[in-house]
Amino acid sequence: MTAKIKFIEIVFGLLGLLLLFEGCHKSSKYDYVYPNDPKISDIHGWPHDSTLLYFPGKIHLRDSLIRIGGDTTYLKDYSEILHCAKEPILFNYNLYRDCYRITYSPSFGSPLVIVLLKDENHVQLTVKKIHRYLDTSFTYPVRTFIIWSKGKSIKMHDQQLVIKYDPAMVIFNKKVSIEVWETFENIIKRNNYRGQSSIGERGQSVDGVDAVLEHQSKYRYWFVDRQGEVAGMHYLAVIAGIILP
Repeated sequence: MTAKIKFIEIVFGLLGLLLLFEGCHKSSKYDYVYPNDPKISDIHGWPHDSTLLYFPGKIHLRDSLIRIGGDTTYLKDYSEILHCAKEPILFNYNLYRDCYRITYSPSFGSPLVIVLLKDENHVQLTVKKIHRYLDTSFTYPVRTFIIWSKGKSIKMHDQQLVIKYDPAMVIFNKKVSIEVWETFENIIKRNNYRGQSSIGERGQSVDGVDAVLEHQSKYRYWFVDRQGEVAGMHYLAVIAGIILP
């Protein structure tokens, strides 16, 4: 009887430890709360509308709410690129995968989407290239505005051209070693992207490059949008054997 009681005490003790661990895990301030909004995408991350942003207006953690401020114009450009690349939205539903995604948008040259995906010890690197061009067959109506020069008003005319994208072309898609994942993660950690604001300040761009880095895991989503290249891009480009435009 004594042995039976001790066995029951051990079982309940283990259950208590499991509940405590689960409770501690759920209260982690780093846990991201996925919106699970069917108006944004389906459960596989596919957007219902090509005009939807691929990035959240706020990041909801279990004990805080981070609102995304700053200029979100670039996020619209990234979203168009990702939609043409047939990429899923990462922030809405938990896709139960560990993934880094870089959307690279140069002023001159073709945009790229670089995806590093890990499933246990299997790591896949995929690079997609999107052709971007000006559609000269259609323009927005000419807009007229006034500028001041040397004390005089001058009427200016501006015709806005429409930018379009062709469907993406996969230029690299191969399994890579777990060391590639570990090296890339170390680069991210050294640059402390997770401790920075999502939208970076912008000035005059020297190289005409913008890029956004996203990370999705089971318990976390975050992104950083930067003027210029994000760290780790060149490393993955070398692994894929491509030259960044």
